[in-house]
Amino acid sequence: LKKFKPFMVVISSPSNSHLDYLKIYFNRVKFILVEKPLSNNFKLAQNFYKSIKFKKIKSNILVGYNMRHMQILKKFKELIDKKVLGKIFFVECVVGKSLKLWRKGNLNFACTKPDTGGGVLLELSHELDYLNWIFGNLKVINKYINPKKFFKFNIEQNVFLTLKSKNFPISISMDLVRTHPERICKVICKNGIIFMDLIKNRIIIKKNKKISYLNFLNNDLNISYKRQIDKLIFKKNNSLKNIQEAIEVLKIIDDIKR
Repeated sequence: LKKFKPFMVVISSPSNSHLDYLKIYFNRVKFILVEKPLSNNFKLAQNFYKSIKFKKIKSNILVGYNMRHMQILKKFKELIDKKVLGKIFFVECVVGKSLKLWRKGNLNFACTKPDTGGGVLLELSHELDYLNWIFGNLKVINKYINPKKFFKFNIEQNVFLTLKSKNFPISISMDLVRTHPERICKVICKNGIIFMDLIKNRIIIKKNKKISYLNFLNNDLNISYKRQIDKLIFKKNNSLKNIQEAIEVLKIIDDIKR
């Protein structure tokens, strides 16, 4: 690998080895996409960031939280930023899908193994990333990691969280067990509710008795993988900032686990 110099590298191995490959290719390859999460270890990721913080970065690096490139999420963030329904009171987020519905029911993959970055928090960290991206500076207020093992694997399979952003709480339910997948976020505001469904690909805005529907492409999620490659190669990308934001997600997960 040390002699191999490709045009672009995609690091999609189990997350416990992401940093090993990144260190090999850092500043040797022009474009590097690191699949999410950046690592399964917050301290190792933080140390890597400290080691490159003051260096000139020749590589263009992107951590693959591809959901940020979905049109529905961009619109959702725009609505929040514009405060279309006034002050935010609180946020509710739910994400869950049974492991039996993943990868044609093959349970022998990194998510089911503790030492390779398994568990619901790392595997579904997309939610923590987009909530931190949209609402910013999330702090862990309390957590409950359900000790029940729905599957035989020794990983966290069901987690309930309360986070805080600015002046309002965010409740999150995450699981790897429900047979009817859900991926929703609901923002309760002074003048109504903004409801996002990432499976049905629609946003519902409820204001008084008026209800508005915003529909997006059914394959918005699939297209987002291409968009992140486009972002990496063709558009301006702040590698250091991108890595820092990925580490913020790991910090949240580390605080929850501790």
